[in-house]
Amino acid sequence: MSTPLVDLLHILLCQEDHEYDMMKIPTRDSSKCYYYLESDISGGYEMPDHVKWLTITHNLTNSLGFKDDTETLEFVKEIVRISKRIRDLGNGDNLKEKFIKSILY
Repeated sequence: MSTPLVDLLHILLCQEDHEYDMMKIPTRDSSKCYYYLESDISGGYEMPDHVKWLTITHNLTNSLGFKDDTETLEFVKEIVRISKRIRDLGNGDNLKEKFIKSILY
């Protein structure tokens, strides 16, 4: 089954062209991704592109040492929040001190 983390990783990382014609599923082109089409099919999470992205997500979760997708997604959200704080600090003097204060307050 697809989860928000699986969907997010697919959106961020998939480099293949996507197929949007449902009639082309039976004659899959290996150079295209059918993730979105599979999402509209009952049992689509068992189809090749969903299995691929479920596996990628599972491997990431395991390699980070989290117990499930929810913990991994929260980790990703925290990384995004920290990245935004760093970006918002800009360049210049006392960057380290500004960052520490932004985390503490």
